[in-house]
Amino acid sequence: MKRCWPFRSSGCKSALAILCWALLCAACSTDHGESVLSDYQQRLANVLEMEANVPVHYDGALRFPRPSSLQLAQDAHVLNLLEFLSLYGCDLQLVVARQNASLGKMAQPSQRLLSHLQFLDATPACIQELEQEQKPQLVEALREVYQSKREQLPQVIWQAVLGGEEARLFWKVPVKLDDYPEQTGREPIQAVAQLSDWVALWLRGEYRAGWASLEHTLAELRKGDGGAQVAAWSLINRVFSQIERDIQAWEMQQLRCIQGRPHFNLSVLDNVIQKFFVGQVQQWASALSRRYYALIEPYIALERLLEEAEPEAYKAWRQQRGALFEQGLRALRKHVQDLQHIQQACQAERL
Repeated sequence: MKRCWPFRSSGCKSALAILCWALLCAACSTDHGESVLSDYQQRLANVLEMEANVPVHYDGALRFPRPSSLQLAQDAHVLNLLEFLSLYGCDLQLVVARQNASLGKMAQPSQRLLSHLQFLDATPACIQELEQEQKPQLVEALREVYQSKREQLPQVIWQAVLGGEEARLFWKVPVKLDDYPEQTGREPIQAVAQLSDWVALWLRGEYRAGWASLEHTLAELRKGDGGAQVAAWSLINRVFSQIERDIQAWEMQQLRCIQGRPHFNLSVLDNVIQKFFVGQVQQWASALSRRYYALIEPYIALERLLEEAEPEAYKAWRQQRGALFEQGLRALRKHVQDLQHIQQACQAERL
């Protein structure tokens, strides 16, 4: 394994500099995250004569909201039969026919979005035809429906892109992390970028963007590893929060260094830190961080485009999810500081 910058008990850089360097160390290899955390936690506990209290696995506390909590109200405003028959000759007639068909009413969110976009795209030309035919009442009715559907567009987009089955699978938490984030592809990253481009165009009134490729792009989105990111950073928070509490308890009991513990060997602690924290845990965290910035940050940008349309249940989940990454980085930084404190105290007691 290629060595990262050693973590030394004296002459170290600041805790933040050490962690930032480790997170940017692209040359470092990764290992199975759960086993890396478990191994480090146990070895640190052995050196400090603590108990490793936390089973290293995801506790499932944060999962994608239930489908029933994400359903948005649909516009029930449709043209009546006489109005529909009067549209004969407009391209809009076929769109309305599909929307009113039983198959259309039972369509998946992505198909409803396509139908919605097609309606908005075809309506202006139909209005012009009806104006030329001097049918003011029908023009007024059609304009009213058109305006209603324009206002509803963000909700329809949100339901198809961020609230559908594809997004649910994107955020599905795996049973085990295994070697994550190794063996991850660029397809979900490209899908998120493409959807963001289309959403921006749709909201600007360019309704024809992406019609032919929407289903394929959503299929690529469902391959994403958002759920693995949630599990990994939740696990980091959980493990290092417990380690911090254990270290605090250890210090409170005055069981540190050679004070009353002549067999305590600082070099053993240094070796555990360098080999198993810097050499494994931080390398794994580095790979997690790179995947987060490549995949999750663009997904967050996509969510911002539709933030006003999201249901409250999704908003609450999104905010909790968003805190995980920063909490994880803070937990790692705090652990570096705790380790440096122990090392400095031990060095002082040896003098």
